[in-house]
Amino acid sequence: MEKKSDNLMLTDIEPENITIVENLDLNALFNLSYNFDLLKGIISTILKNQETLKKQIENEKKKNDEQNRTIENLKSNILSMKENYATNEMFKGAKFQIDSINNKIDQIDDKISQMVFGFEKSKIKIFNNN
Repeated sequence: MEKKSDNLMLTDIEPENITIVENLDLNALFNLSYNFDLLKGIISTILKNQETLKKQIENEKKKNDEQNRTIENLKSNILSMKENYATNEMFKGAKFQIDSINNKIDQIDDKISQMVFGFEKSKIKIFNNN
């Protein structure tokens, strides 16, 4: 049988959740005359404290599990964004291509303007010669 070792550190145990028996003489437990009421009180207190700590550990475990799920969701969202979105380097190359295409369009536009101007001039010459 394998024993699982879980080390838990509780830092926020509320004092109101822990019962402390005051004026307790533990040596009285070991006298020849046993005080079963005292023993019963101590055992009851220990069991109540154990239940309180168990509930607190379970609550902290739930919080931890929820935080772990949130972290996993954030990790998967980050990976998804890395896969689905373009990087700045990709935009630099695309920007260079767009600038090059815009320059060519401007050159073509200038040539078209020159051709239209030349066509208009030739139309005027033709109409003036007639």
